[in-house]
Amino acid sequence: MMSTKSPFCLRDLKIEKLVLPFDLPMPNTTIPVQQLVTHSGYDSDNLGALWAGYNFGSLALPGFDEAPIDWYSSEYKVQSAEAWEKQGVVLFDCGGGRFDHAPHGTVPFCSLDTILEFCGVNRNPELQEMVQDIRDGDLRGTRTTRAHFAHFLYIQHKSDSRKLVRAAFGYLNSWYTREIDLFYIVAKEFQDKAMIHTFGDTKIAVIETDVRRVAGYALSKFGGAVDVVIQRQSDGHCQVLANQGKGVNLANAIGVLRYWNMAAEGIEVTCSPEELTCPGSFELAPWYMAWSAGYDGAWGLFNGSDAEKEVRPTVLDTQTILKAVALGIVPVFHRDCPRTHCIGNQCGYHMFNFDRCRVIRRLNG
Repeated sequence: MMSTKSPFCLRDLKIEKLVLPFDLPMPNTTIPVQQLVTHSGYDSDNLGALWAGYNFGSLALPGFDEAPIDWYSSEYKVQSAEAWEKQGVVLFDCGGGRFDHAPHGTVPFCSLDTILEFCGVNRNPELQEMVQDIRDGDLRGTRTTRAHFAHFLYIQHKSDSRKLVRAAFGYLNSWYTREIDLFYIVAKEFQDKAMIHTFGDTKIAVIETDVRRVAGYALSKFGGAVDVVIQRQSDGHCQVLANQGKGVNLANAIGVLRYWNMAAEGIEVTCSPEELTCPGSFELAPWYMAWSAGYDGAWGLFNGSDAEKEVRPTVLDTQTILKAVALGIVPVFHRDCPRTHCIGNQCGYHMFNFDRCRVIRRLNG
C-alpha cells in the first residue's frame, strides 16, 4: 500500500476517457457521487476501481470524475457505507460497503469487481483477464507484475499521487485497448472468416487473414479451443500453431509439408526421413519447425513470420496445407502398410518419419 497526499478529483488529471465500442447499459440504480473515499494509499485494486468508475460510471455513478477523493479515516466510521451513499459519499475498497473488496468477508470480489458490476459491464469478455489478475493479487496475494502494477508505478511516482494515478490509468487503458482489439476486431475476423474442419476428435481452424492475434484467439476458449490453427496471409506466408494446452504435437506434419513443398517446386528429395523432419529450418523447403524443450513436441510450423519476412512463401495452397497437417496429426497408416513391419520406400508415408511409423520400424529390430 502506498501513501500519497492531497485530495483531488479525476477530472483535474485531464485524462481522456476510453472510446467504448458499445453503449453502456441503463443502470438499475444510480448514485450521484459528490465524494469518493478509499483507504490511505493506492494499490492495484483501488486504482482499478477508480479507472472503472471513471470510464464506465457515467450513467450509474454520475459525478464520479468530478468528486474529490478523500482517505478513509475514523470520521467515516460513524455510520455505514450505505448511509454515506445516501449523502453522495461513495466508499470503495474500504468501509465494508457494496464497493469494498470481499464485501462483509463473504463474497470473493475485489473493489474493481464491484464497481464494474454496478456499472453493468462486469461480464464483458474484454475485462475478464484484467479483473482476474487484479482480484488474485488483491485477495490471494498472487505476485505477478500485472496483479501488482501499482507497486511498480509507485517506485517511479511515490512523491506525486496525480502522476501515479495518471500512469495507472495509462497502463490500464493500454491493457483494456489490447483486449478490445481481441474481442471486437480479432473475434469478428475469426467469426467471419474461419473454417473449422474436424478429423475424428481433432479440430483444425483455417483462416486467411492478415489480422494479428487471430491464431491465438482460435486456440483460446473464446475461439473454441481448436487443436490446431492454420493462418494464411495475403502475401502467401502461412503459420500453423498447436494448442499447447491440449498437448498437440505438430512434429509429424513437418515432413509432409516439406516433402510436398519440394515436389511442387520440382526439387528432388534426396535427404533421409530424419533430415527432412529436423527441428528448425530446412534448406530445401521454406518451413521452420519450432520445438521447445519445455514442451514435449513441436508447437509451431512457420512459413515465414514477422521476424522472417524474407522466407519465400510456400507454393502449397491452403487446402493442401490442411491435408498435410491432418495427415500428420491424425494417426492413420498408408493403405500399403502391413502394420507388422516397415516396407521402407515402398510405403507412400515412409519419408514423413511419423512417430507411428517408427514404432513399426522398431518391430523389425
